[in-house]
Amino acid sequence: MEKKEWVRVLAKGLLLILLLAELFYDSLWAVPALSLLLPYIIKRAGENKRDLARQQLNIAFRDGILAVSGALSAGYAVENAFGEALKSLYFLYPGNHRIIKEFQLIVRGIEMNRTPEELLDDFAERSGLEDVQIFAEVFAVSKRSGGNIAGVISDTAARIGEKIEVRREIETYLSAKKFEQKIMNVMPAGIILYVKLTSPDFLQGLYKNPAGILIMTCCLLLYGGAYLLSEKLMKIEV
Repeated sequence: MEKKEWVRVLAKGLLLILLLAELFYDSLWAVPALSLLLPYIIKRAGENKRDLARQQLNIAFRDGILAVSGALSAGYAVENAFGEALKSLYFLYPGNHRIIKEFQLIVRGIEMNRTPEELLDDFAERSGLEDVQIFAEVFAVSKRSGGNIAGVISDTAARIGEKIEVRREIETYLSAKKFEQKIMNVMPAGIILYVKLTSPDFLQGLYKNPAGILIMTCCLLLYGGAYLLSEKLMKIEV
């Protein structure tokens, strides 16, 4: 994450910790203990950004190999097809996009007499994307066996496109459920806040005494467990 994103995530994390300390313990003395959540909050924000970047890269990779397939069909050699594909990608994505940088590395590597198979393996390792790894393996086998590389790339791109469409359909189906999940995630805290504002004496027995602190801690752990479970159920792997 960039510096501004770190600051924003840190600010949100601190605000959340202050809110939890107020709702569950009615004391700022709980803030140091709850600050142990900050590493997880920052890690989670980084994972969300990484997952989004992986999804975007996967879509861009499909466009990239389609451009390679088009260049091969137009008669370019394999080594030159990636350079032509890079030119096409400049019209689709900004210069700082990850797919542009990856194809630039491939083109430069080819110019330094490295094989496309080796460069695609490096790309697969950097990206961590299963589709890139599969494509690199299929490409290497097809090139060694002298098969129809353009056709293989086109079929691979079609399969990646099908996976992307399936993912989009799943996300569309789950969009309403995710909205319900967000509402349910804030409901427990909302109920406590409502009771504190309307009947503050009702919760006094749960604050600033060992038994009450233990009960509220158990409630907070259950709350956190329910949140993690809901996140896991709604998560779609790339």
